[in-house]
Amino acid sequence: MRIPNTVENGIKIGVSLPPDYLAGRQSGIYRESLGHPAEFLERLKQHGVDSVELRSLHSVAAPEKAVEAAMRIEDAGMNCTAHGSLPSSDEAAVLDASVKALSEELHLASPEKPLLITIHARRSKNSSTAEMAGQTEKTLTFLIKQAESEGLTLQWAIELTRCKGAQDPGAMPRTLLELVEQIDRPDVGICLDIGHCHSNVLRGFHNFSFKDAFLKRVVHVHAHDIGPRGQTHFPLTCGNLPLNEYGLLLVRNGYGGIMNLELSPARFAGFFDLQEAFFESVRTLKSLESPRQP
Repeated sequence: MRIPNTVENGIKIGVSLPPDYLAGRQSGIYRESLGHPAEFLERLKQHGVDSVELRSLHSVAAPEKAVEAAMRIEDAGMNCTAHGSLPSSDEAAVLDASVKALSEELHLASPEKPLLITIHARRSKNSSTAEMAGQTEKTLTFLIKQAESEGLTLQWAIELTRCKGAQDPGAMPRTLLELVEQIDRPDVGICLDIGHCHSNVLRGFHNFSFKDAFLKRVVHVHAHDIGPRGQTHFPLTCGNLPLNEYGLLLVRNGYGGIMNLELSPARFAGFFDLQEAFFESVRTLKSLESPRQP
């Protein structure tokens, strides 16, 4: 049985957009292809999009750009999430100024609602996965305590990433679950990136199989298809991602958060029109199957 909108499953639809574009300070492919950000956000909302993820905060030089982008999203009546990053070393472990400014801005509109931030675990080619997990836990715990001391309300989501040969606790469902369970905080969960996940499955790194404990820790989802040469972050029109299988698995395990479309236009320039890539992908998300009742 198909349903008209994923909202009926309890899942909300989001899209990733650059803060520079949303703040009106970018003249590249996004502005050229999508037009004025306020008008594009309105069209996205008309297509059923509830949320916009700022991708990514570590590329924003000035915190005011992140705030301007968030205000644009708020003006459109949409939810705002963010893709951030951990500091590169313990010596640089300080909460990003853009995260602080963004959280403070959103707190004014919704004091009880935390800012959801997706991050990657630490990874290295020269250390073990266990060492990288330990470093991730140490750094993230430090940032959480800093945020709490400043009265910031944040929800962290550690992303399931694409296997690239490095020692990365975020690249396998088993090690990512172990990391999140070791941190053991309600404000630290998993971002299940189903595009990365299925790329890993197709390349034989792990099976399409998840423990219930893993699925119960999912607080955010990234979605993108796989291109003709195995590239990730393509529009959801390629047919290489079994989207319904992932969607049904999530809904049956009680997921009711955001399924966020995360495209990388530079990877498919010349293959797809960017506006159509967004709108066709959103339509695909809206056509997810609803679980059949027993």
